[in-house]
Amino acid sequence: MMWGDVGTIYWVIRSDDLAAGRFDAARFTMQCT
Repeated sequence: MMWGDVGTIYWVIRSDDLAAGRFDAARFTMQCT
């Protein structure tokens, strides 16, 4: 996910959590330049 021209959000979820629909197990990190 990108916003403007200065940032990106990366979402990470394990494949078994994704397959089971456990989106509460997802994590994210924000990076800005």
